[in-house]
Amino acid sequence: MTTTDREVRVAHGILDLAHRRTGFDPLELLHDLTAEAVALLPTQRRYHRP
Repeated sequence: MTTTDREVRVAHGILDLAHRRTGFDPLELLHDLTAEAVALLPTQRRYHRP
């Protein structure tokens, strides 16, 4: 069975959350969760028509 890049990213995010120290900075958590969510979103190139 193969593992997709998306599954690896999700697992990495879960491990990161599980190993946070007590008293972590909530803003740092929000930043990290946002970065993980953005990494999972598909990107589309939109070309600006001149």
